[in-house]
Amino acid sequence: MHDAFTVATYNVHGGVDSWGRPVDAAGDAASLGADVTLLQENWVDAEGSSVARSLGTLVGGSVHEVALAHGRRGLPHPEAGSDWHRHRAFLDGDHALYVDSELPLRGRLAASDRFADAEEGSWGIAIVSRLEVRAVRVLDLGRRRRDRAHRRVLVVQIAAPGGEVEIACVHMSHLIHGSPGQIRLLGRTLGGRAAARGATVLGGDMNCWSPPLRALLPGWQRAAIGPTWPTWRPHSQLDHLLVGHRLRVLDGTIAQAQASDHLPVVATLALR
Repeated sequence: MHDAFTVATYNVHGGVDSWGRPVDAAGDAASLGADVTLLQENWVDAEGSSVARSLGTLVGGSVHEVALAHGRRGLPHPEAGSDWHRHRAFLDGDHALYVDSELPLRGRLAASDRFADAEEGSWGIAIVSRLEVRAVRVLDLGRRRRDRAHRRVLVVQIAAPGGEVEIACVHMSHLIHGSPGQIRLLGRTLGGRAAARGATVLGGDMNCWSPPLRALLPGWQRAAIGPTWPTWRPHSQLDHLLVGHRLRVLDGTIAQAQASDHLPVVATLALR
């Protein structure tokens, strides 16, 4: 439809798999065909290259990035297997992304050659837009004591078909780190009920299941429903696109992708 536009959210795991092998996260994201793509775990290396900038080149879009933490990205593991994920990663914490600026690594992993040899960079969120971006702002959500990142919200005002739309990208703390209070703060920071009733899209890796998220952020429409994590056997929806009521959801889906442990969420929207 000529008056519609498409938004996607995708956690790209820094452009590597759990073994540290490069994956085509930008190509995966480009294949979604979105006008606006929200990225989480966007990795920016020391030279300034990133998943978001690669995606911007592929789709001809403007790129807006915000760092949530700094750290290191592991090189390919010498014993890499055929699976995307390391089964031992849930035991030893080695997912190839070592985010340590807000909460230093300790123990065996911090003393390992894998960590010492890893490349330095920043880890954060980004928005890539093929539509005109008229304003950009960054909102501060603070940091939880056990969290490895300082959480922020990246918000862009875009010229969508029919009028202006505000789109916000987040990557929230885990529930075990006390994120419910932070999610409530997110709702208030975006404008509370006014945002939920307006032409606003809130998307990202919420690290939260749908029932508590609906309770913490009342009034928003969910654009797509379905499990997004982990990719190889999805059982939980951690990734969400929430839409204000001035926007109609024409189509919403959990897309298939191979580059990450998260599946993307894609929605086609139109102003009412």
